[in-house]
Amino acid sequence: MIRLLICLFMLALLVSGCGGEEKKAAPPLTVMTEGSTAKDFTLKVADGSTITLSSFKGKPVVLNFWASWCPPCRAEMPVLKDAAGAYEGKVQFIGVNIQDGDGNFRRALSEFGLSYPNGRDEDLAISQAYGVMGLPKTIFINRKGVVSYVHAGKIDEATLASALQKISG
Repeated sequence: MIRLLICLFMLALLVSGCGGEEKKAAPPLTVMTEGSTAKDFTLKVADGSTITLSSFKGKPVVLNFWASWCPPCRAEMPVLKDAAGAYEGKVQFIGVNIQDGDGNFRRALSEFGLSYPNGRDEDLAISQAYGVMGLPKTIFINRKGVVSYVHAGKIDEATLASALQKISG
């Protein structure tokens, strides 16, 4: 009797497809290295507008991936804020927040006084396109749209200044 029930159960699994709808596979993770062409993206930023990376073509870009719960991200925010102010009009800073709800995202923007465009990567498409596997990650893109430097982990003032000089000089 138990064998019959097991056989019926297995037959039911086979007939039902063992799990319903087929899920779409996530796109492969890209590894961004120096010399890679920056991938275009669209990001809805905190003020409700949308920006695209390609709209900044001809201008150097600092792309910073962060989260409010990440201690190294929080530690580098004042450094990024100061640099964004110092390079205003010369280099475009963009913050890409991942894995935060809207409330935590907005609280962090307010807490650190970040005025450069920041948005949430809700579906992680931008993070996947840029190979973000850990936070924080900062990518420096030159005027031609080519990645000049990739920094994983908390960035300090000296490293940031050197990378900014490389893309803005």
